[in-house]
This record gives sequence, C-alpha cells and structure tokens, in this order.
Amino acid sequence: MTSKPLGQPSKAARRSTAGKVSLNRALSKLGFCSRKQAELLIAKGRVRVGGKVARDPALWVDPERESITVDGERI
Repeated sequence: MTSKPLGQPSKAARRSTAGKVSLNRALSKLGFCSRKQAELLIAKGRVRVGGKVARDPALWVDPERESITVDGERI
C-alpha cells in the first residue's frame, strides 16, 4: 500500500477546497473592498453567502459558484 507524502492534502481535501478562498479575500478579489473592510462588513452582519448571514471572514467560499451579497446587492 502506498501512502501520500507527509504534509500533502488528500485528493478529497484538494477537491473540497478547489477554487475556494476566504470570504474576506473573495470580496477583495472581486474588487468590492479591501480585506480589512470586508472583515468589518462581515462582523456587522452585512454580508450573506447563499442567502445566510456570514459571520466568519475566514469562511471558505467559491465566488464563482456561491451567491455573495453585501447589503442585499450581489457581488
């Protein structure tokens, strides 16, 4: 039986995070605001992912597949 090298994520782990970034980074990469500004918006409950309020700036999201809104406007 072969095993993966130490420190390497499994194939399932790589698939589950493929294309995903933290929510604050997604807002920054989409040109909406800086990461720091995104953290403040998230803390105030103004950001939703998939219709649900997101409270964690480190939440992993796929900006190409998931609906991200700020104050009701889609980003």
